[in-house]
Parts: sequence; C-alpha cells; structure tokens
Amino acid sequence: MIKAVVFDFGGVLSRFGARGDHIQRIANTLGVDTAEVGTKLNALVVQWMSGKIETDAFWKQAAVKVGAPLADYDSKWLSSEPYKYEPEYYDFAASLRHEGYVTAVFSNVNPSSAIMIRSAGGYRGFSPVVLSPEIGACKPDPAAYQALL
Repeated sequence: MIKAVVFDFGGVLSRFGARGDHIQRIANTLGVDTAEVGTKLNALVVQWMSGKIETDAFWKQAAVKVGAPLADYDSKWLSSEPYKYEPEYYDFAASLRHEGYVTAVFSNVNPSSAIMIRSAGGYRGFSPVVLSPEIGACKPDPAAYQALL
C-alpha cells in the first residue's frame, strides 16, 4: 500500500535545478567554462551539497581551482536563483495530501539555495523535507535514501 509520494525539487517542483543545471550556474557565477567546472569541481560540489563544506569555503576553493578571482560569489549565485515553481506539481501534491498521502521533498541542494528556497516557500506543504546538506549525503549515496526512509 502506498503511503507517501516523494518529490525532487530541482527539475520537478522547479524547472531550475534539473540535472546538470547547477554546473552551468556555477560556471556562470565564476565566469568560467562549463567543462572546466565539470572536471575540476565535481568532488567539491558534492562536498558543498552534502553540507561537508561551508558555502564561503566552497566559493573560495572553487575560485582557486578554476583560476577565478576571489569575490562574493554566493550573492551572485543567489541573485540568479529563480523563484518560479511548477504549480501543477504543487496542486498534485496538495490533492495527494487531501487523499491522506504523505508528500515529501527529497533533494540534492547546496546550503545557500536550500535556505533561499525554504524562505521563498518552495517547500511549502511538504513534510518531511529531506535535503542533502542537512543529512550529510547526496543522492545516489545509499545513506541519503536511508535518511529519507
């Protein structure tokens, strides 16, 4: 018997954050080529999204690794964060809740975006909200799925 329906945020509840989108946005934020971010920053991005590195440290280390100047990249990152969410999925989730189902969010996200999305109401109505930096693991790590369960 199904008791819960789990939604991802990026690419589902929001078109922003679809697979690979964060790499393009990091490249744009740092002012470097996307391929450079993909090859030089993958491990660092996973650390950031799993909450194992603070945001300021992430941007400093990322800038050094790709040869970008040190700057306030998090402000630039957050200013590019879209606030448009997909109403049809929110409506669908609300109808599921009305029928007695639990609706959850399970998402890989960096700490800065998680705070902004939460404050903008992006996780409204969902419970639990299981975010990678808060559980210390990113999908597809089995530890992330265990935390969800």
